[in-house]
Amino acid sequence: MYTKLSPVKKIVLYPFIVIAIISTCLSVHSVYTSPKTRTTVSPLSEQSIIPTYYATVIGNYVVIYKDGDTEPMITTDIDIRTLPEVDKKLLKQGIILSDETAINNFLEDYGS
Repeated sequence: MYTKLSPVKKIVLYPFIVIAIISTCLSVHSVYTSPKTRTTVSPLSEQSIIPTYYATVIGNYVVIYKDGDTEPMITTDIDIRTLPEVDKKLLKQGIILSDETAINNFLEDYGS
């Protein structure tokens, strides 16, 4: 059923429809064009950075480096010639040690 609208109703109703359509379009447009909020990660302070350590070989001996340092932090008396081939290969590639507890565990395992 379709009913014809009177000219007066058209004059009143059409502007409301047009305004509704325009406001809907503007709302949708503003949602899609608004700047997106970025999540930023605050930089870590120097004290909160967790250093990484790694064990490797200099000459025939196991040494421990703190990541970024050019000199070994610990030079051990662990001779790699006494270790299994698998361990020698791993040490030559470098074994990452997460913290001082890992260093102590590593030294206990390889030193005995």
